[in-house]
Amino acid sequence: MKKIFNVLKVFLIIILISSCNKNNQDGEKFSKLSVEENKAIVEESGIAMVQTMDDMKDLQTTDAAASLGSLLDISDPFGSDVVTKSKISLTVHAIAGIKTGDNGVHELFTALKSPAELAEDPQTIQEAWDQMVGTYNWNPVLQDWDYTEGSDMVIFRFPSVQDGTTNDAELKVYDYEGVIIPNPLEDEYDGDIPVSLKADLKVGETSLLTYVFSAQYTDDGIPSMVASDLTIETFAFGIDFTSNDNEVSANYKMTHNGETIMDVGGSAKGLFTKENIDDHTVTYTDTWTWTDWQWNEITQQYEPVEVVENDEWTELEFEEVANSASAHFQLFDIMIKGDVDIKSLMDQIRIIYPEDEPENFDYEAAANKEAEQINKYLNLRVLNADADEKIAEVEAYVVHEVEYQYEDWYIELRLKFADGSYVDFETYFDEGFDDFVAEINSLINDLNTEYGWEIEPVEY
Repeated sequence: MKKIFNVLKVFLIIILISSCNKNNQDGEKFSKLSVEENKAIVEESGIAMVQTMDDMKDLQTTDAAASLGSLLDISDPFGSDVVTKSKISLTVHAIAGIKTGDNGVHELFTALKSPAELAEDPQTIQEAWDQMVGTYNWNPVLQDWDYTEGSDMVIFRFPSVQDGTTNDAELKVYDYEGVIIPNPLEDEYDGDIPVSLKADLKVGETSLLTYVFSAQYTDDGIPSMVASDLTIETFAFGIDFTSNDNEVSANYKMTHNGETIMDVGGSAKGLFTKENIDDHTVTYTDTWTWTDWQWNEITQQYEPVEVVENDEWTELEFEEVANSASAHFQLFDIMIKGDVDIKSLMDQIRIIYPEDEPENFDYEAAANKEAEQINKYLNLRVLNADADEKIAEVEAYVVHEVEYQYEDWYIELRLKFADGSYVDFETYFDEGFDDFVAEINSLINDLNTEYGWEIEPVEY
């Protein structure tokens, strides 16, 4: 049972970061290449991802970002009582981290989607913005910014390389707008939250970076739309997120000279209202008794005492909230694409694994039924996006283990190829994906921390 929940959680991770359905498979034909030839394409995509991140370290923009990041560490005009780390500062440091190797794609996407932290001071972001507009020239002697009033934007002029002495780089931050609505991020803050922001970076007359952020919110202050686009020379990054009562969708994309480097997206459909979530949050209780031997001062003996303990917890019947989901993940030419009928699958899983399992419960038969239902309602395949061909279909199967006379049956996923052969994921993706797996594990760690999940990292 635990395995299927992990499969669904990992699938939903992709969605939280567009989509497809079975009707879109009509044009997908199995590749005529051999298993080994297709595997070589997969490995090349993983290696290309690592090389691309290395190429980014050599961009002029990352040099400028590293320089500005170090100066903002010394003195950050945006670091007010309202914003503990500003949107611009977060993004600049994320880009600078690529240069040093401290950051990767995940950290950059995190900076793009974040509206920046809000502190407890009641001062508003708009008030802080109004106070900060002007021109800031770096003064290497004072190790601080020389400020000049008189602008409707914030302009930083600074050396384009670390330890430089000429302010040949210019970062313009402009078009800030906010909206005053209930803020779910900080109870004591009742000011504006960001709706739009733009930025441009130049060194001399050469434009190196453009950035555009826009957002919309519900009346409760929950983001209903976020679009964040960043261009760094020949690289482009984009995040698009939408949310309403019936659908949540998101897409992360990275391109280089128009070629897709990474594209991750998906959507979930259902009923995401608070009322529906509350209606399908079930409270469980468990009571058990046990014997504790306690010392009796009168009899000077240990005597048995019956102890009664109660436990209470809640679980969300998530298939009643998110009924179906679809997602895709693309790395260069390799794409994993799929959809899952969560409601139908979980209805069957709950039948297979009843809440009160009988003493003679047949776990082997249950695992086989579970794999059958997963293959019926969970549809995943690996594609060569460039050739529009299917490399493999993903299939659930039962693994039988015996350890210390204890038998266990659980579900794993494997790839099924056109020639009918099977390869498990671990064997197939055995090299070329080190940095990519590190990015995925970083995302899993964030989600575990933020949502209290216990998803295990990808072992590689």
